[in-house]
Amino acid sequence: MSASHTDRVDGETVDRRQKALAYVDLKGRGLEIGPSYDPLVPKSSGARIETVDHASRTELIEKYRGHDVSAEKIASIEEVDHIWMRGSLVDLIGEPGGFDYIVASHMIEHTVDMIGFLQDCEALLREGGRLALVIPDKRYCFDRFQPLTSAGGVVDGHQSGSRFHPLGSVIDHYAYGVQRGPGVIAWDSATTTPVALRYPDLRSCSEVFEQARRQEDYIDIHRWRFTPTSFRLLLGDLRELGYHGLAEVGSFDTDGFEFFITLARTKVPPAADDRLTMLHRIEQELCSAVESVVPAAELHRCEEAAAEQVERLRAASAAELRRSAEVSAAEVERLRVALSECEATLNGVLSSKSWRITGPLRAFSQVLRRNSR
Repeated sequence: MSASHTDRVDGETVDRRQKALAYVDLKGRGLEIGPSYDPLVPKSSGARIETVDHASRTELIEKYRGHDVSAEKIASIEEVDHIWMRGSLVDLIGEPGGFDYIVASHMIEHTVDMIGFLQDCEALLREGGRLALVIPDKRYCFDRFQPLTSAGGVVDGHQSGSRFHPLGSVIDHYAYGVQRGPGVIAWDSATTTPVALRYPDLRSCSEVFEQARRQEDYIDIHRWRFTPTSFRLLLGDLRELGYHGLAEVGSFDTDGFEFFITLARTKVPPAADDRLTMLHRIEQELCSAVESVVPAAELHRCEEAAAEQVERLRAASAAELRRSAEVSAAEVERLRVALSECEATLNGVLSSKSWRITGPLRAFSQVLRRNSR
């Protein structure tokens, strides 16, 4: 079954959770990374699922009480099986090949080492096991003006061996972050609210920049940024370079501000589009979001200005035509008068006595000219 770029599976409309899990067999043993207060596979569903998070259930409850999270959501936070601060997931969990599926929603973009994360997931999965990812589309969140992640950037992150995001990535996160209204850091393609900087004065971020410079604590940012096609291209490039053995088995295009892609651990190379074709498609994806960052009021003003300019040109053209017509009419009248004067002069000459007297001489001259040829 394939449902790439559609919102239906087997003829049925699917919701967010169904899209995330469309290619996963929940009867198997699963691992959800970073479920927080919104698990895609809650333990209460009866699934054989283990969870990985950065803090215990008690700590997560305390954390989210200070956020705009409903009491119902906070109550849904479940016990955490594996607390992961940094380092290898395989070392933390210790069961290579022990899982049928792994689910990670809005997690991969936060990783310090994206390649390391993919390799850990691959190692934890059995052959044919699935990795279901839900990923923010950078066009429709606070990453709007950030550049797309490249294969080289991801490889550099892997090679560095750092446990924390570098200072430059933290600066970019704050310098280019945007919102569409106070606290609105994600939206859909239909949103027309004006875009504004989240941190218009970077001097106010000096403390977090200094923290990033010291490299002593993890600072949570979006290190990596994608559109659906840029993520597919990146996965293909990293696999071709030998960094992982995962391949896409199904996906759903962007819905709201996120897209869905499921990978499988497999030795079979995936079928892939031509890289140049994918690069052109990425350009189209980016261009499709350009209009959405222009406020509707500004577009209306531009349309009005354009209409006024067209009207001015139309009026100017009409005035120019009238002037041309007036000039033409005056010229015609001048030529008509000149012609009348010429006709009067000619008639005067023809009716004169001298013209009649010299008539025989003109006739004789014409005879001489014919005979001389």
